[in-house]
Amino acid sequence: MKNYRIFFVLILFSTILSAQDVEKSDNPNNSYPKEWKLIIKNGYYGFIGLDGKEIVKPKYSRIDSFGEYQSGWAKVMKNGYYGFIDLNGIEVIKPEFDLIEPFGIYETDWALVMKDGLFGFISIDGKIVVKPKYEYIENLKSDLKLTKKLDPEETTAE
Repeated sequence: MKNYRIFFVLILFSTILSAQDVEKSDNPNNSYPKEWKLIIKNGYYGFIGLDGKEIVKPKYSRIDSFGEYQSGWAKVMKNGYYGFIDLNGIEVIKPEFDLIEPFGIYETDWALVMKDGLFGFISIDGKIVVKPKYEYIENLKSDLKLTKKLDPEETTAE
């Protein structure tokens, strides 16, 4: 009887230790590589591989599905800002935007972004192609119109 108690206590103790900081969930929607396991630590999301090594450190408050915005990328949120990670777990677009629209709405390889209430564009190669400095961007697909917020010290618009 004493052996059963010791066994039960050991099982209970190991379960508590292994679940203390990290929770794992399955990947029912295949929204990320099947070799990856979603982890949650202190309320932040990340991924580990089947070998238990971290692929994406748990530092994001949100990780969307891969391929939803761009093939091989997942939109992430960190400190209230959006960016993207790739299938290597690398930040290809640093989380610094208040909003990121899907690619291709305005221009084929561009996504509209908003930072501090101003609009600009990022490209599918991870670069800012139009710095967020416009109050308004009209979607005419073939004739993009930008309206820049004027600096009080400027006398003319671009």
